[in-house]
Amino acid sequence: MTEVKIAILTDFLQYDMQYGLVPAVLNQLRTLKKHGYDPHLFVVEGTDKPDINPTIGLLPEGITVKPFVPSMHLYDYKMGTKPQQHRVGPIGIYKPKGRSDTNLRKQVKLSEEMLEPELKKYDIVIEHDILYQTWKIPYNEALRNIADKHPHIRWIHWCHSAPEPRPHKLTYPHTLRFTPMPNSVWVTMNEAMRGGFALQYNVPIDKIKTVYHAVDYPTLRRWHPLSTELWNKYKLWKPELIVTCISRFDHARQKGVYEVADLVKELKKLTSIQLIYVNSWSNTPEADQHIVELKKIIPDAIFTSEMNKKYRKGVPHEVVVDLLDLSNIYIHASESETFSFTTAEAAFGKNYLVINGNLKPLVELMPHHCAKPVPWKSDWGGEEIKEKYNPDKQLYMYDRAKEIYQDYLNNRVLRAHRHAIQTFSPEAVWEKQYKPLIEG
Repeated sequence: MTEVKIAILTDFLQYDMQYGLVPAVLNQLRTLKKHGYDPHLFVVEGTDKPDINPTIGLLPEGITVKPFVPSMHLYDYKMGTKPQQHRVGPIGIYKPKGRSDTNLRKQVKLSEEMLEPELKKYDIVIEHDILYQTWKIPYNEALRNIADKHPHIRWIHWCHSAPEPRPHKLTYPHTLRFTPMPNSVWVTMNEAMRGGFALQYNVPIDKIKTVYHAVDYPTLRRWHPLSTELWNKYKLWKPELIVTCISRFDHARQKGVYEVADLVKELKKLTSIQLIYVNSWSNTPEADQHIVELKKIIPDAIFTSEMNKKYRKGVPHEVVVDLLDLSNIYIHASESETFSFTTAEAAFGKNYLVINGNLKPLVELMPHHCAKPVPWKSDWGGEEIKEKYNPDKQLYMYDRAKEIYQDYLNNRVLRAHRHAIQTFSPEAVWEKQYKPLIEG
């Protein structure tokens, strides 16, 4: 566990997963926890119990909750010196007695008195929209006072809204939303808004950082633990192409698993690709030998039977569904088949389908306008076809690989799916954007 102490400061008026800031903060907590930090979550006093704030029940295990953000009647100072719209926080859930005073100076003093003894213990404080929103002026000024007193604190200000044009004339307390703050950087969710926030806060543009909102794919899809283990162990958010091959290894040669490896070997010459064998009936010496031979073709191939001895006979069907949802190319090269459930399931998962074009039942199941036919050996219904390749099999398969990859590049649905995984997965966001921000 790293010794850097991090506080995440929130003052949500509503605790609801429909509110975009809530999943954003939860993902931050999970990501920091996963990478060895012990972040503490600051919430409005009185909302640290699950019966009051259901979000608390969604927190990653072991997160410390600090109920030290004062609950107050907050007013909107957007129009200048006089408070306008009345807002009650947090949505009437908790209204401590004696907190109805709307005097700004008293609210700032109260906020500072409650927050300073706690925040001064931290190395990094991450706040969400407090310096931006017009009704959070008391918290805004309190944080600035604390920053002046404790220069060791690094401040990261997450901005969840669009930048606001800087007024020609600024009047207190409105000035607080357009003033730099010591030892601070601001974070926006896209590059397009960096310039606007630099102007709003009157800071150099290098003080404005971009960190995308992370979307935890396995959590979003409610994956089986084995699927999540595969995701983490093999960093499955990284490759451009994922090929999932589902097959019994007691009949591996008839099921086309070597043909899949041969085609993937050619695709590897074009882009990054990960081959995953969901291999059932793999508890025999014969199956072990197939794994050895296949690794000679694709050294980094994944075999689910190797994750745990209990998976040598097969994995729960949920894992099959998870991996077909993740993958973007499904290759079915079996030489004999009557009906392929896995090909239908791969289509449900929006995979690009590659099928044995010589196998009539498979072509009927997925006609040429639905799947890429590649002629492999077939032996079905008394009809045996042994394919001859010109000039040789390797060159023929390389040409097919180029066609498949070009089809992928031309398919915006497939590319958007993979782009989102490669770009917005917590691990990708951490490595490219969040980690440099935290490690400073």
